[in-house]
Amino acid sequence: MNIPISKGKPVLVALQRTLVEIRMRRRGEQAVLWHGAAVTVRSTGATDGTADQVAFALSQAALSSYPTQTAGVISIP
Repeated sequence: MNIPISKGKPVLVALQRTLVEIRMRRRGEQAVLWHGAAVTVRSTGATDGTADQVAFALSQAALSSYPTQTAGVISIP
């Protein structure tokens, strides 16, 4: 999802929302044993916004509470 916002100037900055969800199951079973999720919203032109960097940051955040279950999605800048 790209959302243009204004920074007080006539320039719009496109934002990109990225969500990572991790579910752990036993092999051959459908029941989820553990679930973690993380989300970020960054400008599409950000220097720290390469796909690898975003994926790494989100996966680290989603796994940070393991083995404890979090109540919701972890948000990172």
